[in-house]
Amino acid sequence: MQRDINKKIAPQHPDLADHLLKAFKRSWMCYQPDDDPGWEF
Repeated sequence: MQRDINKKIAPQHPDLADHLLKAFKRSWMCYQPDDDPGWEF
Protein backbone atom coordinates (compact mmCIF):
# COMPACT_ATOMS: atom_id res chain seq x y z
CA MET A 1 0.00 0.00 0.00
CA GLN A 2 2.73 2.46 0.93
CA ARG A 3 4.57 1.81 -2.33
CA ASP A 4 1.46 2.56 -4.38
CA ILE A 5 0.69 5.70 -2.41
CA ASN A 6 4.24 6.96 -2.92
CA LYS A 7 4.39 5.97 -6.58
CA LYS A 8 0.92 6.86 -7.84
CA ILE A 9 -0.70 9.37 -5.50
CA ALA A 10 2.22 11.42 -4.18
CA PRO A 11 3.27 12.87 -7.56
CA GLN A 12 -0.27 14.15 -8.18
CA HIS A 13 -1.39 15.08 -4.66
CA PRO A 14 1.38 15.17 -2.03
CA ASP A 15 -0.91 16.27 0.82
CA LEU A 16 -3.28 13.36 0.25
CA ALA A 17 -0.35 10.92 0.03
CA ASP A 18 1.04 12.22 3.32
CA HIS A 19 -2.35 11.85 4.98
CA LEU A 20 -2.84 8.31 3.68
CA LEU A 21 0.65 7.20 4.71
CA LYS A 22 -0.07 8.38 8.26
CA ALA A 23 -3.57 6.85 8.31
CA PHE A 24 -2.62 3.38 7.03
CA LYS A 25 -0.21 2.53 9.83
CA ARG A 26 -0.37 -1.21 10.05
CA SER A 27 0.23 -4.07 7.65
CA TRP A 28 -3.53 -4.74 7.40
CA MET A 29 -5.88 -2.43 5.56
CA CYS A 30 -7.50 -0.16 8.11
CA TYR A 31 -7.95 3.57 7.66
CA GLN A 32 -7.35 5.17 11.06
CA PRO A 33 -6.30 8.80 10.75
CA ASP A 34 -4.98 10.58 13.83
CA ASP A 35 -6.77 13.76 12.86
CA ASP A 36 -9.83 14.70 10.87
CA PRO A 37 -8.78 15.92 7.44
CA GLY A 38 -11.90 18.09 7.30
CA TRP A 39 -12.85 17.00 3.82
CA GLU A 40 -16.34 17.66 2.52
CA PHE A 41 -17.95 15.82 -0.39
